Amino acid sequence: MGRRIRYWGVIWGIMLVMVGVWQLLPLSPRLVQADTVPGIKPPSPAPFGLFGFYLNTGFSLQPDDRYTYLGSPDTKVLTTDTAHSMWAIVTGITAYDHFKWYQSTDAGTSWQVVKNGNKADLIISSDKEGTVYYQQTFQYYTFFPIPLVTATYYSRVAKVTTLPAPVNATDLTVTSDSDYLYNNQKTAATTYVHGTPTPANATGNLSWTSSDDSLATVDTATGKVTANTAGKSGKVTVTGTLQNANQTAATASTTITIGGGLADQTVEEPQPATFTISGAGQRVPDEVTWHKVMPSGTDTVVAKNKSLTYTTPATTQADNQSQFYAEIKMTMLDEQEKPQTQTITTGRAKLTVTPSRAPQIKVTSQLKNLTDSTGNTNTSLSNVIPDDQCEISGMILNLNVDSKLTDGDFVVRLPSSAQVSGVQIDGETVQANRQSTADGTDVDLIVSGLVLAKTLWHTFTVDFTSQQTALLDYTTRVQLVGSDAANQPLGTYQGNPLALHFTDGNLHATAQPVNFGTVGPDNFNQDVVATQGTGNLLDVADYRRKKSATQVALQQVTAFQDGTHQLAASLWFDDGQGDRLLLGPAAQAVTTIADGQTVPPLGPNYWRQLALRLAPAVIHPGPYTATLQWTFISAPQG
Repeated sequence: MGRRIRYWGVIWGIMLVMVGVWQLLPLSPRLVQADTVPGIKPPSPAPFGLFGFYLNTGFSLQPDDRYTYLGSPDTKVLTTDTAHSMWAIVTGITAYDHFKWYQSTDAGTSWQVVKNGNKADLIISSDKEGTVYYQQTFQYYTFFPIPLVTATYYSRVAKVTTLPAPVNATDLTVTSDSDYLYNNQKTAATTYVHGTPTPANATGNLSWTSSDDSLATVDTATGKVTANTAGKSGKVTVTGTLQNANQTAATASTTITIGGGLADQTVEEPQPATFTISGAGQRVPDEVTWHKVMPSGTDTVVAKNKSLTYTTPATTQADNQSQFYAEIKMTMLDEQEKPQTQTITTGRAKLTVTPSRAPQIKVTSQLKNLTDSTGNTNTSLSNVIPDDQCEISGMILNLNVDSKLTDGDFVVRLPSSAQVSGVQIDGETVQANRQSTADGTDVDLIVSGLVLAKTLWHTFTVDFTSQQTALLDYTTRVQLVGSDAANQPLGTYQGNPLALHFTDGNLHATAQPVNFGTVGPDNFNQDVVATQGTGNLLDVADYRRKKSATQVALQQVTAFQDGTHQLAASLWFDDGQGDRLLLGPAAQAVTTIADGQTVPPLGPNYWRQLALRLAPAVIHPGPYTATLQWTFISAPQG
């Protein structure tokens, strides 16, 4: 049939013959003995290989069962193929396969040699209804077998059944021993496809075709698929056609990938890329060395391990158009228990790194109180009073020229009381849409359609006047709500926080309660200091824009009483320079603040405290309280 290889030539040429079988090749499940007919001997173990090394010799293609019918114009062919361990090839340089077919007409009770059955293929024609069983053997030697050295290998028992009439197939299932074949080795990689008809005893003839012979060819009769060795990659569809006697046909196909073991990868910067060796079987290699070849030609080992997968670090544009390949080393014991080592090099796979499309938006912003800048920073206004004119300004930048963000909405939030006097983008006044928040306390100023595809930056200015009359600590940010060319949202990008402290511009003071604890006769004519601890007698917040000279006065407006009795006691204020009696017809000045100075809190931390003096008298036990009144007197400046 012209499908056998004679193993002639020098030893290195021979060792390349078997390179091309890449997966473990166990006995295919469809070849499991369909009945219990015994052969001359049981089938030999199926050969299996990995990266071109075979651990044993045997049948790589077993004979199928065949069905024919009386009067069929067609013959049936039983065919096999063989594989040899590397040890057998090396030690038998000039050896070749010697085949012999046997048949049994009594269900395996006795076996006879088939006349002219000394080839891999056996052509059968039948004019008698019934089943005949066949088994093939082969030996591997040059001219004469050597007893005790030359092994005999036995195929499965195949049956050829002659039916009284044709049986037409209604369906066909196609499988492949391997779904990946290499295209970068000196000897072509091969596998086998198989067709299983429905019903199983269909009598039609099965033939095979390839969708692309430049990728892989297929033997029309045996289904042996042979990959190209020119490095051409792609997917080939192998189709089986079972032609029925009634001129109908059942067809099915399977797809086999042809490649160099690694597929090209395309990732977006900075994502890593992962390369996985295909067609390597299930066994873990002894060593895998991964190489990276830069566009300049520099070849660098990037990993050495046992993994069939390599993942790059985060990619950059410098990695674009680099190539990766792997060297796989496998050591196995052959059928003579001798270690055999083979190194297989995959084809090179290209890495394409596309520019990152991820948006890189930077928003910078700053604040100004155009009315009064006292105590302010670029990101914080300390004292914004009604009618103050304020400004938010800054820039929005698109730092990635390849970003998929093309435009967006400019958004800034302000208190609803703010009166916006103007919004400018790139120096041009634009109309901003006002959108109130759900609770109505704030308003969003929105400028839609801010283009960032061609113009990679925009400046902005927002001017407003404060009408906030209550104390309010407020934080806002400038935002860009980005979208792509299809107007799909991509996220919200925020600038730095901007803090505004709104006040009414007045002086605010809060008197704190004073407690003198428990007093009694032991405290007569002694000063009992108030026990407010480190707290203040008077908390003060001075938000006045113009701070005129201010006098703070204090008066005890009621004596200590428990509702029935009056306590013989007086309050004195100590400002560090002397005591002042607080109970009397007029308030006592306790401190004076000069022009331009902020009124501070009053208390122990400022050398000011209250003292209670208890006069000798009858004391009625109980809680006693008195009322103090603070007064602020401001004089005009200058």
